[in-house]
Amino acid sequence: MVHILSAEPHLFETAVENQLSRLAAEAEAMEEAPAAEDESEQAENNTLVLYERINQVKRQQRQQAVQDLMYASILHKFVALQVDLLPPLDGRVDPGPVNLNALTKGVHTDEALEMVRSHLSSVLGGNENAAFSNATIRLSKLQAAQVYAASILFGYFLRRVDKRFRLERSLGTLPKTPEENLAALEELFARSADEDEAQQQQQQQQATSDDMDLDAPMPGDDVALAQRAQSPTLRGYVESFDAAALADTARIVSVEGLLLAERQTGALFGSIESLQTEMQEAIETAGGPEISSPQELMERVQDAVANERVKTLTINMATQTRIVLEGCAYGSFLRDVEEDVDVTSPKLLRQAPPRPGPPPPAPGATADP
Repeated sequence: MVHILSAEPHLFETAVENQLSRLAAEAEAMEEAPAAEDESEQAENNTLVLYERINQVKRQQRQQAVQDLMYASILHKFVALQVDLLPPLDGRVDPGPVNLNALTKGVHTDEALEMVRSHLSSVLGGNENAAFSNATIRLSKLQAAQVYAASILFGYFLRRVDKRFRLERSLGTLPKTPEENLAALEELFARSADEDEAQQQQQQQQATSDDMDLDAPMPGDDVALAQRAQSPTLRGYVESFDAAALADTARIVSVEGLLLAERQTGALFGSIESLQTEMQEAIETAGGPEISSPQELMERVQDAVANERVKTLTINMATQTRIVLEGCAYGSFLRDVEEDVDVTSPKLLRQAPPRPGPPPPAPGATADP
């Protein structure tokens, strides 16, 4: 697949589909195999143990192959954008410029892009010009990894909700806000109140059908008038979710998706668990395990970074912008690939356990460890 991705990218999607079909056929054959076994053969305990072990190894190999194919498919989408993924980050980092238009307009719809901008602004502390600044900051690798991981989850969530938003808009089933419903009703009542007067004026007018104003509202338009309202924005649509709908849309739905999010974050920053352990030890060394306030926690984190008791990165704001936008793009592509596999070969994906709560916030450089 690596050779096809680099040498013959136009054949890549077909090759992935063929590989997924083969893996799906193997999974189906494995499910049917026990029923076809001779009963006398299954009666031997040693045979059963060996059979189960062989199947376990095959399942693990198949799951790894599915992950590899999904990861290669995500890389293929970045290749199509002509954008290289960030290399492993350590110490002083300056990966160079990147095509921000490709990472934004090349990935997200206009409605989704507005929410990406808000996410980026929150990470950069609300400074819209920071994305183009050469000023550098130093932060722990854990903090940078949290920003990247949160951006992956945000991009994944955004892709799911944006597709749902556009589908409901095309079907005309988007929920209206209370303000829109009230405006529609007020307009309907105003129209009804003027209807009698309008009819009297029409009876007094002597005009032919050619003189009629085709743009004027016609009788019977009341239903359409009541239904007419300004289409809600994607942000407004998300804000209309109740807690259950928000939690369901915010979670990565497959085990493979979760592993690929962790895989990419780990490739850039190293083991998140190791970074968390390192930060926890540095915080406790600075003042013991008891922390009385969030402010005290952040002071200890900043002290650990300043005195290099934890692994750190020194990056400029442009690189921080790239980290956020790449994470959002990766999450969006992850959802696309996951959905493609689920449609063509649903048995290859394992359902992830539900993760309650809203989509992760957009942490800044001073995110909690």
